[in-house]
Amino acid sequence: MQLIFFIVLVGVVYADTTNSEPADQIKKDTPVWANEDKFGGYQDAWATINKPNVDYYLVSATYNKSETFGENFSCVKVQTTSVHAANKSVDAEMKYKDEKKGIQTLQLRTKAIKEYNYIKKENALEYGSQADKGTTGQHAEARSASKAEVGTLVFSDPNRCDLVSVNDGDDMELWVNEDVKDQVPPCCLFLLDYFKPSGKPTHKIYISKEECHY
Repeated sequence: MQLIFFIVLVGVVYADTTNSEPADQIKKDTPVWANEDKFGGYQDAWATINKPNVDYYLVSATYNKSETFGENFSCVKVQTTSVHAANKSVDAEMKYKDEKKGIQTLQLRTKAIKEYNYIKKENALEYGSQADKGTTGQHAEARSASKAEVGTLVFSDPNRCDLVSVNDGDDMELWVNEDVKDQVPPCCLFLLDYFKPSGKPTHKIYISKEECHY
């Protein structure tokens, strides 16, 4: 059933990119996957974050340098620690390995929001530091001072994987549930390869169970 869905998803997206609608009638800054009527049911941001005490790992990304993580970072994982259903937000703890400083920790506040004019359901995540709880690590001060970041869901299945568009659509991240981190479903890897921006490399962020055990 999962395989059938992925085939249908890619087929519909491909059809959208080859339609004959005049270019001036197409909103160029809206990606083909950002269509609530067709794909909103597979982009539920709140369902992605509202389960506490479950680790999600960033297994691959199209970048390996950022203001938050530094350069050549690895072993990024995040866990929801408390849930605030009233405003669809959570507190979370993120850990990662800095190439020079070792294991770093960030305390985050993440909120499900709507992007690309979605109406029925939140399809994106807005996240930033919990200034009141503090952060630790090399990039904590920069993180606190920066504006909130937004990641928009291309596809989400909380029991398997989330494909997230970040950095204003310039990059993709593939997150997986802890249960499949060592055997990522091929369909998730396929989606990353299919939807990542043209010309972007894929960097392996989750190295191994031994390397990323903390």
